[in-house]
Amino acid sequence: MDNDLSYSMSYRRWKGEVDIFKLNGPSSIFNEAEEEKIARWLSEMAQRGMGLRMVEFLDFVESVVKKEKRKTPFKDGRPGKTWYYAFMRRNAHIISSRIETPLELKRSKLTKEKTDLLWICGSTVLETFS
Repeated sequence: MDNDLSYSMSYRRWKGEVDIFKLNGPSSIFNEAEEEKIARWLSEMAQRGMGLRMVEFLDFVESVVKKEKRKTPFKDGRPGKTWYYAFMRRNAHIISSRIETPLELKRSKLTKEKTDLLWICGSTVLETFS
């Protein structure tokens, strides 16, 4: 076949023995709406310069699963790399993978108050040279 679908798979779906859109494997731990919400949050964090590494994201998912006491197929309630890459693939329309560029420690701890203070100090320095 040209599309690499087995005859038996196509036949079982045609006969109605299996739902047309059913996929093999365990069901997702989050429903579609929850996954989309998590994906949008992950994308927003990345756009703000605070993107999560894979390990940090898996830690987040593990904490959500344990907090809500969901049953999962994960070992010790923690998803692995396979789940992470499947999540990214399922939500590729929202999340784009890119090379991580960590913020400098000073930039990541910068607050509005510190920025205002820096601006005032910079302004006074410029005034002394004027």
